[in-house]
Amino acid sequence: MALILGLIAPTLIILLPIALIIMVRYPFGAKINRKQFFYLLTLCFLIGLFTPYLATVTSIKGLSFNYESSDFRCYTGVVVFTFFGYMISLIGVPLIGIILLPKKKTNYS
Repeated sequence: MALILGLIAPTLIILLPIALIIMVRYPFGAKINRKQFFYLLTLCFLIGLFTPYLATVTSIKGLSFNYESSDFRCYTGVVVFTFFGYMISLIGVPLIGIILLPKKKTNYS
C-alpha cells in the first residue's frame, strides 16, 4: 500500500494536467477550436499549480501509512514530487499545447 500511495499515485496526480489535455484533444479532434483549446490549456495550467502540493501530501501520507504518529521518519525525498510537478506544469503543459494546437481554419474558396 505504501508503494501505491507513496510513489504511483503522486506520479499519476502530477501527470493529470497533461493527460487531461490529451483526453480532451483527441476525442474531439476537429470539433475544438483554438479559443476553446486555449481555455483548456489555461485550466490545465491552473490545475498543474495545485497538483505538486497534492502529490507531495499524498506521498507523505502513503509512506507513513503503517506507522504511528510517535515514530519519526524522514520524508525529504518527497520534495522531488514538488520539483518535478512544477517543471511538468510550467514546461510540459505549454509544450503539449503547442504540439497539439488545432490548425487555424481558413476560408479559401
